[in-house]
Amino acid sequence: MSTSTMVVSDAEFLPSRNERRGQVGQTATKLHIMDILKNRGESATPFKVQQEIAMPPEAPTDFAVGLHLSEKHGVVFMITKAGFLFMFDIGTGTMLVRSRVSQETVFITVGSALTGGIIFVNKRGAVMSAKVNETAIVNYIMNQLVQIPNRQDIAFTMARRFGLPGADELFQRQFNQLFASGDYKGVALSHGAALIAAQCKSGLLRTPQTIQQFKSVQAPPGQSSPILHYFSTLLEHNKLNALESVELVRPVVQQGRRELIEKWLKEDKLECTEELGDIVRPLETKFALSIYLRAQIHQKVIQCFVELGQIDQIVAYVKRVGYQADYTQLLQNMVATNPEGATNFAKSLLEGQNGVPLIDINQVVKVFMDQNRLQETTSILLDALKANKPDQAHLQTQLLAMNLQQAPKVAEAILQMNMFTHYDRAYIGQLCEKAGLMQWAMEHYTDGTDLKRVMMHAHQMTPEFLIQYFSRLSPETALECLTDLMRHNRQNLQVAVKVAIQYHEQIGAVKIVDMFESFGSNEGIFYFLGAILNTSTDPDVHFKYIQAASRVGNMQEVERVCRESQVYDPTAVKNFLKEAKLPDPRPLIYVCDLHDFVEELTDYLYKNSLMKYIEVYVVKVNPLKCPQVIGSLIDLDCSEDFIKTLLQNVRAACPAEPLVEQIEKRNRLRLILPWLEARVAEGNQDPHLHNAMAKILIDTNREPENFLKTNAFYDSKIVGKYCEDRDPHLAYTAYKRAWGSCDEQLVDVTNRNGLFRLQARYLVERQSPDLWALVLTPDNQYRRNVIDQVVSTALPESTNADEVSATVKAFISADLPTELIELLEKIVLHNSDFSKNRNLQNLLVLTAIKADKARVMDYINRLDNYDGPEIAKIALGDPYGLYEEAFLIYKKCGQNAEAMDVLLENINSLERAQEFAARINDKTVWYKLGKAQLENGSVPESVDSYLKSEDATDYLEVIQAAEREENYEELVRYLTMARTKVKDSQIDGELVYAYAKTERLSDMEEFISGTNTANIQAVGDRLYDEKFYKAAKILYASIPNNGRLASCHVQLGEYTQAVEAAKKANNPKTWQEVNLACVKAEQFRCAEIAGQHIIVHPDHLEENAVLNSKISKALMQLLESGLGNERANLGRGLHGRMGARAKLVAVCGRTRNETDSTIDTADEDSTTDGNEECEDLELLSCPSPTSDAGLLVFLCIACGCSCQAPYEVLNTKAGTVDKGCAHLISLAEHIFGLVVTLRSAFRSRQLPLQWHICLAAGSVGYTQLQNIALGTQLPTLVLITIKNGNLLANVFLGKLLLHRQYGLQQLVAVVLLSLGLILVSLAGAVGDNTTENGHSCVLGIILLAGALLSRAAGGLVQEQLSRTRTVPVEELLFFRSLLGLPAVLLQYKSISTHSRQWFAGEIMFGWPGPWVLLALNTVMDYVTRVGITLLIERTSALTANLVLTFQRFVSFIISAVLLSPELPSKSLWLGALVVLAGTLLYAVAPADVKGSPKEKSA
Repeated sequence: MSTSTMVVSDAEFLPSRNERRGQVGQTATKLHIMDILKNRGESATPFKVQQEIAMPPEAPTDFAVGLHLSEKHGVVFMITKAGFLFMFDIGTGTMLVRSRVSQETVFITVGSALTGGIIFVNKRGAVMSAKVNETAIVNYIMNQLVQIPNRQDIAFTMARRFGLPGADELFQRQFNQLFASGDYKGVALSHGAALIAAQCKSGLLRTPQTIQQFKSVQAPPGQSSPILHYFSTLLEHNKLNALESVELVRPVVQQGRRELIEKWLKEDKLECTEELGDIVRPLETKFALSIYLRAQIHQKVIQCFVELGQIDQIVAYVKRVGYQADYTQLLQNMVATNPEGATNFAKSLLEGQNGVPLIDINQVVKVFMDQNRLQETTSILLDALKANKPDQAHLQTQLLAMNLQQAPKVAEAILQMNMFTHYDRAYIGQLCEKAGLMQWAMEHYTDGTDLKRVMMHAHQMTPEFLIQYFSRLSPETALECLTDLMRHNRQNLQVAVKVAIQYHEQIGAVKIVDMFESFGSNEGIFYFLGAILNTSTDPDVHFKYIQAASRVGNMQEVERVCRESQVYDPTAVKNFLKEAKLPDPRPLIYVCDLHDFVEELTDYLYKNSLMKYIEVYVVKVNPLKCPQVIGSLIDLDCSEDFIKTLLQNVRAACPAEPLVEQIEKRNRLRLILPWLEARVAEGNQDPHLHNAMAKILIDTNREPENFLKTNAFYDSKIVGKYCEDRDPHLAYTAYKRAWGSCDEQLVDVTNRNGLFRLQARYLVERQSPDLWALVLTPDNQYRRNVIDQVVSTALPESTNADEVSATVKAFISADLPTELIELLEKIVLHNSDFSKNRNLQNLLVLTAIKADKARVMDYINRLDNYDGPEIAKIALGDPYGLYEEAFLIYKKCGQNAEAMDVLLENINSLERAQEFAARINDKTVWYKLGKAQLENGSVPESVDSYLKSEDATDYLEVIQAAEREENYEELVRYLTMARTKVKDSQIDGELVYAYAKTERLSDMEEFISGTNTANIQAVGDRLYDEKFYKAAKILYASIPNNGRLASCHVQLGEYTQAVEAAKKANNPKTWQEVNLACVKAEQFRCAEIAGQHIIVHPDHLEENAVLNSKISKALMQLLESGLGNERANLGRGLHGRMGARAKLVAVCGRTRNETDSTIDTADEDSTTDGNEECEDLELLSCPSPTSDAGLLVFLCIACGCSCQAPYEVLNTKAGTVDKGCAHLISLAEHIFGLVVTLRSAFRSRQLPLQWHICLAAGSVGYTQLQNIALGTQLPTLVLITIKNGNLLANVFLGKLLLHRQYGLQQLVAVVLLSLGLILVSLAGAVGDNTTENGHSCVLGIILLAGALLSRAAGGLVQEQLSRTRTVPVEELLFFRSLLGLPAVLLQYKSISTHSRQWFAGEIMFGWPGPWVLLALNTVMDYVTRVGITLLIERTSALTANLVLTFQRFVSFIISAVLLSPELPSKSLWLGALVVLAGTLLYAVAPADVKGSPKEKSA
């Protein structure tokens, strides 16, 4: 396998361990080594080695835990669990080492790329490593592993491939054999002598002798020489040594093969030496430089850099290697041949190493200057001196001096760079002056003499330099220099001006001006001040500039400054201009105009006959100053024609107000009349202009009033003030025209001049609250005069309602009630346009109420258009209390009810109220009167009033008052009327009560026989308590309440009628009461009849009476006859008969011992049983209820079966898919129950609502749970059978809730019944084979059990109620259906679904089959419910359950035989029979049931 296959990426070593072989329990480990590199060669055979690994004898079952390849040494390391280290040769798989390196178990290993070995950790945490000993491994294999036959091959291969020492003898022998055989480059599998020499890492074979051996061999024809093959093999495997490199490169250089040398140098295949560089240098200096660099031949490296022109690299190289060379000589040589390179080289040398120069700079300067290289020297010095250090001062001076002497421009450029500061400035300044660089000379001189001397050459300097240079001078020196400049040459004026402009702030503008004036230079002043004028605020500067400009003849600038400047002293300038008498006076005009010297200007122009400039000034310059000019001209006695002409030229530009003021001040207004008229004609609306016109017209009396009324532009305040002393009426006109802004002035002028009528008219027209407040203030001494004029003249003349309203409001605000009344009387009562005004009439009345109550009645009678109700309310309120006036207002307004309230509540006069009501005859009035009379205790009068009002609103108060006063006759009259207005049971009840109290029994009987809503029971109880037995008897008979009726008969001594009523009541308490009363009255026959009905209830027998000797015999006969009574024995069995006999013995025994006895009456709080079905009214006999009960039993069984059959047909699976229609059936049953018992909704309830809710809850629970059970998979037969469990439920609840005690036979019957139900339930649950249906059946059975418990609870509640009170069947069924309906409607989705199916005919019967069955089920169910309810009342809930159980068994037989699609199972039949047996056994069992204390007390 070749060497290239042994890299990690090409080969992977896969150990296979624990391969089963041979005997059981023995294991063997194999090592597999293979080459997994693909495409290594199509013809090459893939390398693959496998060797068995022999485990040590002390650990035969040991196995490898780590296997690692060492690429560095060509071996494989393996570590076993027991701590043994194995090493294998990778080429042959031969085991080279096996040694135990750890006594503890090894659990983790990893290869080491650094050492080529492995690192492993044992379980004690010890970290160990193992690697190959390179110096000893070859000798170890050759000398120690004698058992390996090919050990020398293995050792030689490892040494050859991985360069391991110890095999030199083998290499020498192998090389000699191959060389002797002529195999220089290898044939077939042979490696060849060249390859052996290359692979010998010790270098034993790479000697000059070996080279000579290959050189001595002649190459066969057509083949390369062996020496070339030798070198190529060495190049392929290793780097050549120095001798080999020289021997190989020499012929290549001779052949000029640059690419080969470049390739070998890049691949670092040659050992570089000075000899090799010398050989290559003639061919390529670059290659020689690379060789010298690697060989570190420094001097020749520098020479190569020079030859290549890479001068900058020399210094870098020298710095890097720290070599010292003779740079001076090197520079001398380079300057002659390459000055530019020498310059760069010198700069590099001066930069030095770590800031230390490699050569003295003076030597560099000397070398270059010796050859007259000024430019190169300058470049070197500039670069070397750029740090500007003090110790370099002489060099800086030398550099500048050389250039100033030979190249001044270069020196100037150096100076401009401002690089140096340490050179000799005086010496350099002298050289600059000699070189003609005057500016630089001034830069370097500091002495004043030198500076002045040089400054004489200012024309050779730039102005900018001079300007900049003067910034360094002190102000005094700078001024001296400027003076010298001006003195030496007047051509320096421009420079001096520029310097003065730049530094005038430091030197002082005044000093500079004085300096220019000393030389008589007005131009200098002009240019200097012109430049600084815009920034200067010094008045003298501006004044001097005006003087200089005027002197140099620049009049435009004088005019501009006079016009624009705000700094100069106007007086000084004005005086200067006047004195100068310039031909063009415009600067003076501008100065006087800006600073208000108009009068002086006018005077100057007028006196100098410059009339044209006067016109120019007022027309073009400033027309606003025209009034002042006109005034001045008038003062100067100028002709009027010129003034008028001037005004006409100015026209509207002249402001009117100041013009009028100026003219008026001089009393010459008429002078400007033409100008005013012209402006008015132009439409000018300036108030001052129109004010002047008004004043002129007033003074000239040219229709001033018309002007004041028609002109809208004058100022009323000014004109009015002007007129006050001339004509007050005109002043009033002017003030009135302002309409508000001159109100105070108007009031003042009218007050002072007695113009009160005009003032009053203005006040009314103005309608200003503020103005009214001003005039009507108490401080106004003229207020009364104004009020008189307002009342007498101004307001009566007005036809504007707003004016009247504003005037009235002003009087109200001023709190002048008397004056206001006077004013309103004038308006309202004197036939003005506002006589019928409602607001004014209201105001007049209200003002009188507040201020003059005596006038109110008169105003009420005279006026007829005021708001009476509102005014009446005010009159009634505090603090006025005008009750009679309010009554009259209400009466006049037709508000009789309110008038009656005033009579009753405020005047408190019932007599006047009676008279007023009789006169008005209004129902509302009568009602209020009646209410007041009722509160006053006048019941008869109150009733009369209420009857006339036909209002029954206060019927409760009337009833209370009448009963309190016992005025029942009046109450009858009132209630008779009231019940026609109000439908209330209390009214009817009180009317019945009033009839009874007035002993109008016939009327009462007639009333109750008709339609009424009276609570007869309550009224009867009330009369009974008050011992009005006759009336109570009539009421009880009408209800009928036979129990109470019997009590009334007893109280009236009507014993026969009492017995008849007791028969109808059929209540033990009632019979007991009648019996006791008859015994007490010695009506023994009636008592016997009553007793016959008592002894059927043994519990009441002891309570009947306390017997005495008179009645013992009759009592004995009664008991004996009772023992044979059929009803007394019905349903009681042996227990009943024994109980009766026991009672008889007890009573007989007591009669023998007791001499006196009393008869207790029945509990008055007891109620009857409500047995209204007994219609036999015979006196001495009452049919036994046995026949009624038997009929009810038959009816319940027949109707129940008739109801069950349609119900089962509708709910069965056979032929239909309408299993869940039970909710629809329940809805129909509830609606039918509501319809047939609807009349109970209009009757008084006999049973409290809470009991109805309890009964309805039991019914709803039974219905809903049963309907849900029907929706399950429970068979119908099972459902019918389980329904018989209600007897069990009744017994269970009786025991649990009422604590009843049952006999042994009854308990056995209950056990049988339970077993039967269990059998039926199991048959129903097991009947369906599917688990899902079985679960559904179990759920149905649980729901049915809940339904039975709910129904049994309802039955017990009804049974308990029937024992203590009357429970009408119809009322029970009505509320049961009504209260249960919402629960049924909760299933509206199921109901709507099934109803749609029935209407669509989807059921097997088609339309209308399901609805017929539903109707039959509903009717029969209702009849069954009625029968069961009556049966419970006549017997007990247990009896009713017994009947229902029997009925369900009959239904079961009918369903099983006729309706079921298949016969029931035997277990179902057996369960049904057991249920029937248990039920019958319970029925014949003795009645050993004992009630609880609660049940007995009930």
